[in-house]
Amino acid sequence: MRFSRVAVFLLFLAACPPMISPAQTTLLSESFGSLSGALPPGWTAVPAAAGTWTTSATTSSAGYPGASGSSNLVASNSGSGSNLSVVTSLSTVGYAGITVLWGARRTTSFTNAVTLEWCPGDSNWQSLAYVDVGNNSVWALVNNGTPITLPIAAQGLPVLLLRWTYSQMGGGGNYRIDDVVVRAVPA
Repeated sequence: MRFSRVAVFLLFLAACPPMISPAQTTLLSESFGSLSGALPPGWTAVPAAAGTWTTSATTSSAGYPGASGSSNLVASNSGSGSNLSVVTSLSTVGYAGITVLWGARRTTSFTNAVTLEWCPGDSNWQSLAYVDVGNNSVWALVNNGTPITLPIAAQGLPVLLLRWTYSQMGGGGNYRIDDVVVRAVPA
């Protein structure tokens, strides 16, 4: 018996259905709007002292896909010896494959490392590896635009905390964050 090409193709599709991955859901999207000074609801600077993490309407984000061009979160390198963090929280209940991505800008004199960490609502912070932007005063997406994947242990949590931390070294300069996006797929 001879089959036509169409019949063979239809048999192939029936035997090997296409793999359709579920659509990603945005769990957190923060562009810092038109804020100046105050952090958005759900964001906390630690310690909550003047000159740590604040929002600013200057040096708006630009030059990468999704740049909002509005206010941004800025960390100043004006002091020395202090570990300064900004923390936000969200729920990952019912979600898997959690990723985070943001735009950043680092001035030439800000050579400090900025660490991204996560924890399941307690104090057990765990670092996430990523490639940061260069200290060239140019806005870009971190990790060369590839979303940073959180480990499986971050899935299904009623409270997932994300924290960006740096140690002040003096010498001036700043680090800016904008357009933070956390995505996942339904579990």
